[in-house]
Amino acid sequence: MKDPRFSATLHSWLNVGRLNRDHLKVVRVTRRPEAAAASVMKHREVSDYCGNDLGKALAMTEVYDANAAWTAGQAGIPVCEVAYESLITNPAHEVGRLANYLGIDDAARMRHCSRLIGKRRALFAHYIRKAASPGRLADTIVKTIRAKLPASG
Repeated sequence: MKDPRFSATLHSWLNVGRLNRDHLKVVRVTRRPEAAAASVMKHREVSDYCGNDLGKALAMTEVYDANAAWTAGQAGIPVCEVAYESLITNPAHEVGRLANYLGIDDAARMRHCSRLIGKRRALFAHYIRKAASPGRLADTIVKTIRAKLPASG
């Protein structure tokens, strides 16, 4: 549960029976609010939503975190919390904990996942996959160029 929209709607999806809680496990990602707000400010669409104001971004991330905590407490399903900071500083331990929670015991898979932790490594792996597919690579280049262009009004 990292996405604020999912955190806000999960309880409703469960209550109306659109998700089967018998087969659902939730991983709730937490992050220091100040770090999350700083990250928000790096994304044009989201920072615009906050009026490009770090204080508003901080308030927004705190509300999202409180909502995710409430949802996790009310969902009536297993929840494993992972602190983003701990995942970055000790990926092997946290991936092992997540794998145990999810019932995964494939050591090679866990090592592979641990190596992908961190934006640079994950981005590198992501772009390697894109480079192997010319269509995906072209889409990425177009999206990157559009994201860097000034917003037209």
